[in-house]
Amino acid sequence: MLPEEDYFLTWFQTAGIPTQAKNKAAAKLYLNWMLSEEFQGTWLQFPVRMDIAAPGDYGSVQHHNTSPGDFHRWMLKRPMVERFRDQMRQLIGPATGPEAVDLDYTVKPE
Repeated sequence: MLPEEDYFLTWFQTAGIPTQAKNKAAAKLYLNWMLSEEFQGTWLQFPVRMDIAAPGDYGSVQHHNTSPGDFHRWMLKRPMVERFRDQMRQLIGPATGPEAVDLDYTVKPE
C-alpha cells in the first residue's frame, strides 16, 4: 500500500555503458533486456517505461507523493547522509538481513 497523502521515498536507478567497456555489445544487450517489456513487466518495482503498468496497478511513480530527484539531491550531501546513517544506527542498530545483490526481485516479499 502506498500513502495517498504522505510523502514517501523513491529513487532512480541509472545505467550506462562505460566508454572503455571491453564488451560493449554484451553490455548493450543487457541494458536492452533490462528495459524490455519482459523484464519491466515482471520486476516488482516501478517500471521506467511509461507503457508498462506498475505492480499492483499502482500507476506511474509520477502519480504519487514522491520525488525521485529529491532523493538524488539529498544523497549528494554526503556529510548529512552519513550523519543520518549514524543516527539510525544509534536508534535501531545496524542493518541486518540479506544483501541486496542476493535478493530475487521477481518474487514479491512476504
